[in-house]
Amino acid sequence: MSDMRQWRRARFCTAEERSEFIDRATNLGLNGIEVESLDDDVGIRFKAPARFEIGLAEMIGAHGGKVMPSFNHEVAC
Repeated sequence: MSDMRQWRRARFCTAEERSEFIDRATNLGLNGIEVESLDDDVGIRFKAPARFEIGLAEMIGAHGGKVMPSFNHEVAC
């Protein structure tokens, strides 16, 4: 059985916070973590093996972001 999760979404309050998070997440050197920018300047989608997903979500929060629920929901900053 695969250890990989589905794509999840997150939003940041600013483009700068998003950029900083993407830089740090992509430079962790951990296999299986994927992060992609969305077209709205503050959103990303990400997926990671289950063993990294909680840590990545905490890292999103530390950079001012919020992991979005699986349904479309706006987050106020």
